[in-house]
Amino acid sequence: MVELLLIIACVSDMMQPFEFSNNALSLIFSIFSLIVGMAYPLLLQAIQRIDEQYRSSRIAKMLRAEPQFKQFQWLVVISVAFAFSSIFVMQLIDGHDCLVIVWITAHALVSLFLLITTISLFYLILTYYHADDLLDHINSNLNHGRR
Repeated sequence: MVELLLIIACVSDMMQPFEFSNNALSLIFSIFSLIVGMAYPLLLQAIQRIDEQYRSSRIAKMLRAEPQFKQFQWLVVISVAFAFSSIFVMQLIDGHDCLVIVWITAHALVSLFLLITTISLFYLILTYYHADDLLDHINSNLNHGRR
């Protein structure tokens, strides 16, 4: 009888209840990993192709000076900071449901902004690939006084 109670106690210790916060956090890390793992090397390759296409480093410098490119870089840094600090923050705020929700919401928003910026940067790179679109983009920026 005692052995049966020990087995039941061990099994119940191994079974974890469904926790939304842990699963949502795993999803956010997965999205973050996907974006950084695939987008950043492709971004560098795209800049190199633009440099080769126009045979001008000035065009590549213009792309790196675009707000979307700078936002992307900052959001990657912020996302990495969230990824590394989440382990410790989640340990510290464990048991405080409101703080857990706030932390996960903040992390989700950073990931969402990173995804939106990545898509925006993708369209910007497509603009730089096509000479006519790039000329329109440059003229638009000149008319708005950006450069």
